[in-house]
Amino acid sequence: MIDTDSRELNGPATYTRHDLICESDATCYAIARLIVARHASADERISSIEITPAAAPATLWPAVFALRPRDRIAGVRRPPGGFEIIRQLFVDAIEHRISYRQWTTTVTTSPAPTYQYAVAGRFVAGDTSVLVAP
Repeated sequence: MIDTDSRELNGPATYTRHDLICESDATCYAIARLIVARHASADERISSIEITPAAAPATLWPAVFALRPRDRIAGVRRPPGGFEIIRQLFVDAIEHRISYRQWTTTVTTSPAPTYQYAVAGRFVAGDTSVLVAP
């Protein structure tokens, strides 16, 4: 799927998956449309976060080991100038690099949707809410 407008503005980008997440052409097309919609705007993005857990072992080691793909996290970027860029992100991939006396974790992220979910109803036999996007 090609989004010509964002490609002209931002340049080409590719997205590769190596796991089977759909079984039909229609499902694959729907997932491709979702990915393009999430990545088409030229918003300030945080595409990855590099963590050195030894910098703050009491808080960073538990955080690094608790991360899982598809988790929703808050990413904070502090560029020069004294301001912060805070984004809600989804964890796409986690990579650990281990060398002598150094452990670095790189978390690849994508933007989380900015829309709110609404409760549409409840199941009769339980307390689980059904969530729908407006």
